[in-house]
Amino acid sequence: MSGKPYRTTLFDIKLGELIAMHRRMLGMSQKDLAEKLGVSFQQIQKYETAKNNLSASRLFEIATVFEMSVGQLVDGTEQKYILDSTGTAILKIMYKKMNFQQRLALLQVARTMISV
Repeated sequence: MSGKPYRTTLFDIKLGELIAMHRRMLGMSQKDLAEKLGVSFQQIQKYETAKNNLSASRLFEIATVFEMSVGQLVDGTEQKYILDSTGTAILKIMYKKMNFQQRLALLQVARTMISV
């Protein structure tokens, strides 16, 4: 085994609990979520029990499946968030095709449009 061994943190545990909570709120099984992510249900179990660490990209994928932002998933609120397919598509394009500076510029444009 290379690198440092994985050490579970309190954040990992809470994040796993939040993923499980939101998954259940949406009526999804671990198998359902696993199929949407292209992983095994055992991997979902490991995320939910903090046996495996989540990458930022996997966390983003889970939030997208749940139709929420990563921030909404991580903050732990039980409020129903809605991110429609258009919003999800915009976010995917932003993260695949735009660099950080481009995303900041687009955010400024959006803020300007909303305040008009």
